[in-house]
Amino acid sequence: MTSAEKRLWRRIDERQILGLQFRRQHPIWKFIADFYCHEVRLVIEVDGEIHLPIEQKEKDEGRDYYMNNLELTVLRFTNDEVNNEIQSLVEKLNFFVTNLCRKR
Repeated sequence: MTSAEKRLWRRIDERQILGLQFRRQHPIWKFIADFYCHEVRLVIEVDGEIHLPIEQKEKDEGRDYYMNNLELTVLRFTNDEVNNEIQSLVEKLNFFVTNLCRKR
């Protein structure tokens, strides 16, 4: 895991987000999701600079499209968001997951 992924993991591990279990480096078909929560079918990706080139963005869009077709929700955060705005990010994640739980 990258340092940003480790930082986020410390905030979502051990059921800290609404009591939900997240898995790290979880396989989904031919992809590896940074984090996955089966209960709400949520994938969380933490994107570093490698995701900036247009070719990689297109690959990410294709990957997200595939996961959406599996009825998975994909959230993407940048390394900068994780490293510099972790508390705000966790609050947004709590809000988002609460809404996902209501829909299911």
